[in-house]
Order: sequence, then C-alpha cells, then structure tokens
Amino acid sequence: MSFIKKLLTFSKAATDHIKSGLKHADDEVKEKRASICEECPSIDKENYKCNNCGCYLKYKISWDTSSCPEGKW
Repeated sequence: MSFIKKLLTFSKAATDHIKSGLKHADDEVKEKRASICEECPSIDKENYKCNNCGCYLKYKISWDTSSCPEGKW
C-alpha cells in the first residue's frame, strides 16, 4: 500500500474518531481486537501496525469507531 493511501486511511479513521467525541472502546473490546490482530498475517509485529491499512494498532484498536480492513473485527 502506498504512503498516500495509508495516510488517507489513517486520516479517515482519525476523523471518525474525532466525530465520535474521541470515544474509546472498552477494555474487553480492545483486548479482543488485539488478540485477533496478533494472529493476523497482515500485522507488522515489530512496529505493531497493520500492513493492510497502514494504521498503528495502538490507536486503531482503542478507537470505538475503528474497524478491521479485512472485516475480522
């Protein structure tokens, strides 16, 4: 995925998060998302980011409005 595409994807996720009033997912949801991501072949484990959408999972899994680009959560 190109840098521009990754930037656009992250920008949309951040915009949705802001529109939600910066709402975060609860701990149970975050843990479930993290466990799914850790098993996914699209994860960059060294940088803890998704190679599919380019988002850093530290943020993506915690934002209530986020979703997996592969539909896994």
